[in-house]
Amino acid sequence: MRGEFEYVGTKPLGTGCLPDLNAECIGVPVKEFRGALVRPFINARLTAGVNFLVASGYTGQTLENFYPSDIQEVAGVPIPSYASVSVTYRFGRSAAP
Repeated sequence: MRGEFEYVGTKPLGTGCLPDLNAECIGVPVKEFRGALVRPFINARLTAGVNFLVASGYTGQTLENFYPSDIQEVAGVPIPSYASVSVTYRFGRSAAP
């Protein structure tokens, strides 16, 4: 079993994103919680696992200009949350003593 929490706070991205072109543009904070659980069965021949990510925020945050305006906007790619399940079976002879 493992778990991890990551928090990246807001960061300044530059100026020019508001009607006041000297205003500072601030990014959105990113929060991520990752976890995994793997359990062996049948003398470790069968393993079942679950992985997941619960996230909020954006990755690759930057400033973008949208023509014809001189005002910049904060842009980024949303981080999706997910969960996955895996099952592995090892064929062959048992390595038990």
